[in-house]
Amino acid sequence: MGKSAVQESKNHGLNEFPYSIYHVKMPEHITKVALHYHDEFELVYVVSGSIEFTILEKKYIANKGDIVLLLPDYPHSMKQVPNISCEYYCILFKPEILKRSDSDPIYDKIMTPLIKHTVKLPFILKDKEKITESIKYECTDLMEYWTHSYSSYAFGVLGNLYKIVGTLTEYYEANDTILLNNRSYDRIKESIYAVENRYEQPLSVEEMAQLCNVSASHFMKLFKEATGDSFNNFLIIYRLKMAAKKLAETDDKIVNISTDCGFNNQSYFCRAFIKHFNMSPAEYRNKH
Repeated sequence: MGKSAVQESKNHGLNEFPYSIYHVKMPEHITKVALHYHDEFELVYVVSGSIEFTILEKKYIANKGDIVLLLPDYPHSMKQVPNISCEYYCILFKPEILKRSDSDPIYDKIMTPLIKHTVKLPFILKDKEKITESIKYECTDLMEYWTHSYSSYAFGVLGNLYKIVGTLTEYYEANDTILLNNRSYDRIKESIYAVENRYEQPLSVEEMAQLCNVSASHFMKLFKEATGDSFNNFLIIYRLKMAAKKLAETDDKIVNISTDCGFNNQSYFCRAFIKHFNMSPAEYRNKH
């Protein structure tokens, strides 16, 4: 692979219910997601606009009504198509959420081939195609009740996931390609963990290099190759995303949010926020 994918360390959903769904708008919320992979299944339903995906080093454009299917451990990234806004839902779930017991023959028959990549499916399920239409109702149902996914609609989530996977089995094809993930930069993921778990604290390149057992110069090189960004900029953007989340979901004062997210200079926080989101923190709060 030309770029090395970072294994995503974030846990999606709850330990007892490893499922999550995200509603995202580009460019209001984000403009890109760096190259990464994870052990969840992921479905991306494009509600409006277009979005560019890179999956196994190949580029694809998903448009309104398309569903993007990302199997576990498939390296992928996504970014905004220039000058085109996009709205989509990400549906993620760990395979074991559909496992009924430690020894489940149905799970072994249906899910294991997908996990081990002995079968394949299209990456982009185009709008109006039979395979897309056959799972669109279940995806729409999950999107409609996404705010109740962990409570009153938990059984409904499971029912829809079973239907989606069950329908996809009708389109299985033998996979003659062996998926080879280049994980030579796995050590870099420790610095990703540090950002996600300690973003509010001072984090230096030197400390991260030591954490990953490489020199500072080598760490910066590997981090750039793995994520497409410098460590310092990656950290700042992550802090800004966390600040945006707090602005949208809490009533905390903006000055407290900036401090809680690792920004000790209020003026710098505001400048960085405006540069990234094209609006001030106060405007973002009012909009979201």
